[in-house]
Order: sequence, then C-alpha cells, then structure tokens
Amino acid sequence: MHNVSHHRFLALALAALLSGCSTEAGQGGRLQLPQQFQLPQSNVGALLEQKSGKIAVARLDGNLIVVDQTGQNPIEITRDAGVSALRDRSGVLQQVYSLPIWSPDGGRLAVLEVRTVFPYTLTKSIDGASQLTLQTRAGARVTDETVGGARTRVLTEVEGLQDVAARVTLEYGGQHLNSTVYTVAPTGKTAMKEVWYSQNKIDFLDWSPLGDQLAVLSEGRDGETLTLISDEGANRQTVTNGAFVKWNWNADGTVLLAQSRRAPDSPRTDIKLFATDNGEELATVTDGEVVAINAAQFSPDGQRMIVTQPAGAGVYDLYVSDRDGNNRKKLHSVKGLAQYAWSPDGASEAFIVRDDPDSRGGVFRMINVASGQVSLLTPMPVTGFFWAPDGRSIATFSPITPDEMSTTGPTTLLPEQPQNPMLVHTIDVATRTSRPIMYIDPSQQFMTYLSQSDRFGRAFTIWSPNSRHFLLPIRATVQSGATVDFVIETESSGSIYLRPIMAGSMATWSPK
Repeated sequence: MHNVSHHRFLALALAALLSGCSTEAGQGGRLQLPQQFQLPQSNVGALLEQKSGKIAVARLDGNLIVVDQTGQNPIEITRDAGVSALRDRSGVLQQVYSLPIWSPDGGRLAVLEVRTVFPYTLTKSIDGASQLTLQTRAGARVTDETVGGARTRVLTEVEGLQDVAARVTLEYGGQHLNSTVYTVAPTGKTAMKEVWYSQNKIDFLDWSPLGDQLAVLSEGRDGETLTLISDEGANRQTVTNGAFVKWNWNADGTVLLAQSRRAPDSPRTDIKLFATDNGEELATVTDGEVVAINAAQFSPDGQRMIVTQPAGAGVYDLYVSDRDGNNRKKLHSVKGLAQYAWSPDGASEAFIVRDDPDSRGGVFRMINVASGQVSLLTPMPVTGFFWAPDGRSIATFSPITPDEMSTTGPTTLLPEQPQNPMLVHTIDVATRTSRPIMYIDPSQQFMTYLSQSDRFGRAFTIWSPNSRHFLLPIRATVQSGATVDFVIETESSGSIYLRPIMAGSMATWSPK
C-alpha cells in the first residue's frame, strides 16, 4: 500500500537523509551503522554463514535491490528512480519503485512503479509577526511553529493564524500520474516485464499460490477495485468493488476469497468466493452483514475459514467453517475486532482482539482449531505479528511508552523522537514463552503493513525461509544525527547479534 506522505517525505528530504549515510550501498558497500548499535561486522563470518533465501529491499532512493542473507552480493533490480524538476520549474516529478513481492517459488518479483508530481514546499519567514492570513486552495496542509509548538492540519481556503513565531510551511498534496506493475527475475540479467499500466493509484498486489496470476488492488473515484491478471498481463478480469477490499487465495489458486465494505463509513461487509479463471461468483459467506474479522482467510489447505456471528451486546462468536462458510463449529467469543492468521500447518490460529478499532494493539491469543482450547500468548497488547515458516515461532510487535521501557532489558534501537515505539518479541509456540528482542520504531511503510499484518502477511514475510532470522525496517538515527529508514536483520533466538542490511523503507524475504 502506498503512502503519499511517505513519498512526499522522500522527494523533499532525500538529499538530507542520504547525507547522513555512506552512499556506497547501491554499489554493494556498507552504510554507516545506526549509532545505537555499533557492533563488529565480520566479513569472514558472513562468507561462511549458511545462507537462506534472498532479501528484496526498497531503498531510500526509490530503487529496488536484492541481496543475500548477509546483505552482500547486491543485484540492482531498478536504477532509474528519483526526483527531477518539472520543465516549468513549478515542482518535482517523483518516480518510486516499491512492493517487492516474491512469487511463491522465489523465482520472480512483482514490482510497483508510481509516478507523482509534487509542487514545491513553500516556507515563509514572518520576522516577529503575531498573525498571518494564508490564502490557498482547499485541502492544502500547513505546519506552523508557534509558542505552543508545531502543528500540522488541513487548511480551508482562507485561514488566520495566531501567535505565529518565525516560520510557516505550506505543504501541498501530490498529484498521482500513473502506476505500473512489472514482474522480473531477481537475477539482474533480464528486463522487467510490464503487466499492468493504470492512471489510477495501485495500493497493493500479490501472487496466486501457483505464481500464474496476480491480484491487483487499484483506487478510483468509486472506491477500490480488485482485478485479476495473468502473470503475463493477459486475461484481465474485475472481481469486486467496494471499500477496504481484502482478499485471500485458496491453496491451489482456483478460488479467491474477497471481503469488502459497502461504503467507507459503513460496517456492512460482503465476503464472497470467486473463481479465478473467469471471475465468476461461487458463493456468498456474508451479504452486507456486520462482521468482527478484519480480513477473512482460508486455512493453509484451502478447506476452512474463520467466520463470525453476532451474539448480542457487542459480542461475536468465532466459528471455523468449511471453505463456503457453512458447517460451522464454534471456537471462541470476542468483543471487538479480531485480526487472525492461521499457523502454517493449519492446526491453530493466532489472533488479536482490539476493543477499539483505532487502538494501537490488542490482546494476543491462540486457538487450537481441533479442541477449541484458547491460550494467552503474551500479556502485552500486540499491534501485528508474523508466523515463522516452520510454525514454531511468532514475531510480535507491542506498542510501548517510555515509562514501560526496561533499562536493563532488550537492546534499544529507537531514534531520538520515535513515532511508533514498539517492543519486538518472539514467542515459542510450543511452550507459550515470550522472549523480548529489542525496542524499535518501525518505518512508516512497515508500520502500515504491520498494523494490518493479517491482511498483508500472506503476500510477503519478514522471516527467512529457515525460520532463524527476520527483518526489521526501522527508523534509526545514523552517525551524522539524521533519522533514516533502515533495514536490519536479527536472529529469532534473541541473540545480541544484529546485522544492518542497508538504508531502506521496506524489505521482504524470499520464500525459498
């Protein structure tokens, strides 16, 4: 999912950010380490280390690169991203590549290119004035630094500012030009193949389980549209339209489970099954009902799903059903929104329940699907989580405050001004024990995916194929003092060994 404000930040602050890092990473060199973890890096150890899969990184310059587990042997997938001035000098054109989504066999990447035009940011010095009247088009954003501190908000066409200190910054929204989806082998030896071009914004995409189709979510005037295309860009077919569209493939890729709301401000939800060869509607699971699940999913074998049914007083019963939503067996009751993900073997499901949909985290439990036994996995609220491929561990992310941080506990990788401070845990599924790993501040793009890990976690993973390591795209303070998006790798065992990969906003690990 693209975040325009994130790309706006890249376009206007790219030079400043890169000045805080060594810029040799694009040629395979190493960046300066974030100042919080000056750990020795052994090149000999990296050569001898058993490798597991490949890592695709969305770099700060807007390009994509593939490296091995140690962050070495770089293969540049794209090279032409960046920011250039418009011919009339009225602003800048930004070209960014993102969403490096691996195919199920690890042999290809799905890549999204987005081109956006941004007017220049206008900063105006006031020199002691206490009032200022701004006149601009509706929807522009303003940041004014006053005696009460900085604040950012959307402007009306004419607005008066009181107690102005010394500076006012006008930030205009960007105008999306087009989006393009490519597929490419991660070898650096073949050209990217264009499979989709659209003047609408593309929010997300993923591969079918067999790697022969792509599901593409685009955004238009009437909401979101989910479309299926072949991996060659042919056989385009619209599956569904609506708000907050989410989907999941069954195991053999022949059926797609699509969930959408009737309207952005309505909780009424449709969940339907569609044939992927022709887009035909096969079955209706819910028809405009209010549900308590954020993103419905098939079990790994494609034969079951989790559905909800209202039980009164804001309580919903969770059921396991067959793939059509029938033959329901009650598992548990929840009060709030449930975000769940099946274990790789399908024997259990881990889930978060949020009492408030806007809360940063919720209670994290696991259900044994056969017995219905429910276990509390951690007493801390959890924002998002990712199962390890072997199903033995779960990486969890819990929101914390400075007062909750232990001075003698995990390593702290927080920048000076964290936006979403998190404590990363790994949970041993067999023993239900939780091991604190470190404090981090997720990158803005990673935070978007993390807060809906049930929705996006089936399309990509932060885990290595051998389940021994995982990636963390974080905001880190580098040696120059700048705060930069940075990708690090850590061992799931909680070892103090942390490896910097490179500066980047997001990273995904290949499945093989």
